[in-house]
Amino acid sequence: MQEHHDGSYTRFTLAQSLRHAADIKHLSLPAEVENRFAQLARESLEEQRQIEAADTMPFEVYRQKYLAPERLNAIPIRRHN
Repeated sequence: MQEHHDGSYTRFTLAQSLRHAADIKHLSLPAEVENRFAQLARESLEEQRQIEAADTMPFEVYRQKYLAPERLNAIPIRRHN
C-alpha cells in the first residue's frame, strides 16, 4: 500500500473498488437474464413514452407549481431590518 498508493488508505480502497468494478463488468450474464433486462428496459421506455404523451400541462407550468411555496408548505422567512 505504501509503495502503490502513497500510504493513503483512501487511494488504496479506491483502486480496489475500481479493480473490482472492472472485473465485474467483464463478467457475462446468462442469455436469459440479459434478455430479461433488455425486455424490462424496452417496457420502461414505452411506459415513459406513454406517460409523457399523456401530459396535459407544459413542463414550465409543472415546474413552477412543483416549486411553489404553498405546495412545499414553506414557512416565510422573517427578515430583520
